[in-house]
Amino acid sequence: MKPLISVLIPVYGVEKYIEKCLKSVFENTIAEKCEFILVNDCTKDSSIQIAKTMISSFPNLDVKIIEHDMNCGIGATRNTALKNATGNYIIYVDSDDWVEKDFLEKLYNEAEKKSADITFCDWYEERGIETSVFSHNTLQLSNNILEEFLKSKIPAYMWNKLINKNLITKNAIEFEPGINNWEDETICLKLFSMAKSFAYINLPLYHYQIRNNSYIRCLITEKTKNDFFNSISAMSLFFDRPELEQYRDLLNFKKNHAKQKILIDGTRRMQKKYLSLWPESYPYIKQDATLPSRVKIILRTAKTAPFISKILLFIHSSLKIVLRHQFTWKQYFSKSED
Repeated sequence: MKPLISVLIPVYGVEKYIEKCLKSVFENTIAEKCEFILVNDCTKDSSIQIAKTMISSFPNLDVKIIEHDMNCGIGATRNTALKNATGNYIIYVDSDDWVEKDFLEKLYNEAEKKSADITFCDWYEERGIETSVFSHNTLQLSNNILEEFLKSKIPAYMWNKLINKNLITKNAIEFEPGINNWEDETICLKLFSMAKSFAYINLPLYHYQIRNNSYIRCLITEKTKNDFFNSISAMSLFFDRPELEQYRDLLNFKKNHAKQKILIDGTRRMQKKYLSLWPESYPYIKQDATLPSRVKIILRTAKTAPFISKILLFIHSSLKIVLRHQFTWKQYFSKSED
């Protein structure tokens, strides 16, 4: 019997989290009607050993582990999982997150009820002992849903979206090779532009865990910055399609979000080097309802008063170093972008 859903789980460096993740999906109410595909991207820890122990506790489930011969990154790992999926629908679950017990059933039932190509739900954001709920309850599912996505009113997360496999197969949709940050942006653009029907569940069913917020971490690297550039380039190329011409200017919203990440989470060198990046996107800063006010001020003064913008960026980064310990002064003032 064909699985109702293929649950796709990339695995790398998650030995502290994978047991909770797998237990949550394996205990889902319709788990025995689904298949679970884990892709080992050459993890160096005991994640796979823990996964195998968990799998042995659920002998009635259809679970596969696919091994990469070399580390390929999250985009390629998700493509491997996708190519091996046989279900009517697919959904990704990050191996450091977990889901509600009826996560799969509720998404599946709503997708079937609405004959939806894409069905998505709200989610919990877990940050240590703090839990926040993120909702799309003001969203109107209309013919302008692609516009809502481009304006970042619908976040480009794959893990809260159940996708009809036919949508992917007919349009040969996959993740952009080599892009491992913002990889969801490019594939979501393709999915939202080609989908004909949508459904939404106004319930938080997924637990998205924010990691690395309590100890020192590096700033954006050269590779990460290039991923943002490559994502924007891939989306721009996709907009060459005549049927998408009316949406091309809306890509400027995505440019502002990419620029925000490069400047706000970049080194001092990046902040100076990319301050005037994508000047064509400046008129769209004020229109963006999803950018924080402080970010809007920094981005807008980058054009009108660049010196002030540099000062604001320095203050912003200094506060993160002193108060949050997210990185060090040495990392911030590094002369290399690597």
